[in-house]
Amino acid sequence: MRIGVDYSSVISKKTGIGSFASYLTEEFLKREDETKFLLYKPKDPKDLNTVRRMYWESVSLYQKAVKDQIEILYSPGFAPCRFGRFKKVVTVHDLIGMIFPNNVGKVSRFYWTTWLPASLRKADRLVASSECTRRDIERLLGIPMRAIEVVPLAARPIFQPINGRSETEAVLTKYGIKRPYLISVSTLEPRKNLLALIKAFHSLIKKEIDVNLVIVGKSAGAETEMQNYITANKLNNRVKVLGYLPDDELVIFYNAAMAYVMISLYEGFGLPALEAMGCGLTGVVSNNSSLPEVVGATALKVDPNDIGEISEALEKTVCDEPQRNQMARMALERSGSFSIKNTADRMIDIFRATAGS
Repeated sequence: MRIGVDYSSVISKKTGIGSFASYLTEEFLKREDETKFLLYKPKDPKDLNTVRRMYWESVSLYQKAVKDQIEILYSPGFAPCRFGRFKKVVTVHDLIGMIFPNNVGKVSRFYWTTWLPASLRKADRLVASSECTRRDIERLLGIPMRAIEVVPLAARPIFQPINGRSETEAVLTKYGIKRPYLISVSTLEPRKNLLALIKAFHSLIKKEIDVNLVIVGKSAGAETEMQNYITANKLNNRVKVLGYLPDDELVIFYNAAMAYVMISLYEGFGLPALEAMGCGLTGVVSNNSSLPEVVGATALKVDPNDIGEISEALEKTVCDEPQRNQMARMALERSGSFSIKNTADRMIDIFRATAGS
């Protein structure tokens, strides 16, 4: 079986989709026995804006797939190619651009609301990364849930408990971080609700609770508002906003943290929560979208629109050490049920079923 993989979603490993697509493809390439995987990527992937992406999906992918005579084209992160006799399988991580259309520009809005739905309806097999996304596909696109497989994501194995005190202290000192601290990892965009997190955390400072907050992630439009609040309320010594961190440093930050926080307004899966769980952290997460199904009973769940409720959960997590430790152990155990082997096994079964249909 010859399977083409749209590798354009690995343009940047600085996002959850890019990181996962890279990890899954690495696992596929370890299994090239009866199956041959061919990776397709643009000549200049960093220059793939929305218009060029649509050309890539509709023309370039088609040409490459036809030339290589593949049986299946798999798209692990974006819309599938619309054309060709080969079968098309796509993983849908979320429909954020449809749920929050005002958060994207006009061209991106067209992609999310018109281009993507039309392309997904032409796929031979749809895969959702969570039950939440599966429900969203049915609700927003009218595709019945029975036609959609759910295959969860998996975190890289680097995200595990570590013992390296000297290395940990060196990395924290490099970034000027003092323990104890809570950690939040995400792109710095409005949907991640980070300003609400900072406001809720501010309540802990007013109560003189000894804890700091570290926010990690690549710039995406929300950092100015966040920094303005931090500066206006003299929180610069208690709240640190860092940029993107490579995995070898991020795992140290997770391991040295007291707990993680992820109070997004919406998530299609929530890979940082799973990474934190793999490092043995409990957390505070939103009670909406996909996060409850990822974390189970290993984290406190809150209404992301209720700053008071968020603050109470943060305080309980920081101050109730026995419960925090118990939930951290549960988180580590639960993280083991999400493995790249299981994800790859499920996907290959789907490829075989699709090829034979």
